[in-house]
Amino acid sequence: MNKHFFCTHNFINFLIAFVIICVTLQPDIAFAHHPMGGMIPDTLWHGFLSGLAHPVIEIDHLAFIIGASMLTLFAVGYRFLLPACLIGGMMLGILIHFSGYTPPFIESFIILSIVIVGVIVMLGRRLSSVFLASGIAFAGMFHGYAYAETVIGAETGVIMSYIVGLSIIQYVVCLLPVVFYFGLKQITELNYSDKNYGRVPFVMGTFIILIAAYEISHSIMGNVSI
Repeated sequence: MNKHFFCTHNFINFLIAFVIICVTLQPDIAFAHHPMGGMIPDTLWHGFLSGLAHPVIEIDHLAFIIGASMLTLFAVGYRFLLPACLIGGMMLGILIHFSGYTPPFIESFIILSIVIVGVIVMLGRRLSSVFLASGIAFAGMFHGYAYAETVIGAETGVIMSYIVGLSIIQYVVCLLPVVFYFGLKQITELNYSDKNYGRVPFVMGTFIILIAAYEISHSIMGNVSI
């Protein structure tokens, strides 16, 4: 394969298509809304697997994490701060759920977080890590609250293994674009100023916003259905 393939619009188109196909091929399991098929995890292993699966099989959470991963790439300085704050916000949301407090408009905030992340990704601007991390942590709290539903009634050890799985998958996904970009940069001339690279944030941001739009329409249809 020609080295220059990586620097042309062909590779950018391939990358965009690959990501979109990987996401859209999983809608059937995305609507299961529970990694254990509706059953509460009852072993440490099941809890861990549930944690790994939950953010991936629900398309709204997956869209948010993909957006957060793109923002990790855009962040100026301390990129590792973003996934850490995402996990911290998620844990706070889980604690809030188990405390018995129910914040208002949870689903609305989750959808709003997807829209905002999608818009920022679409713009493709490099922003302060502190600014992005604060927003990601706040949004992550609402997603964490939703994650907790899976393990309501489970034993403490199972809940902890579930949180470990959640943390690992989100941290890995958030760092993938950074590793991919800088790894690719070592063997190609790809850089932020490349006009072809600039298409990636726009397409990914648009895709994330479309997912949010779907969630909004799905919620509206659910409310009006008899």
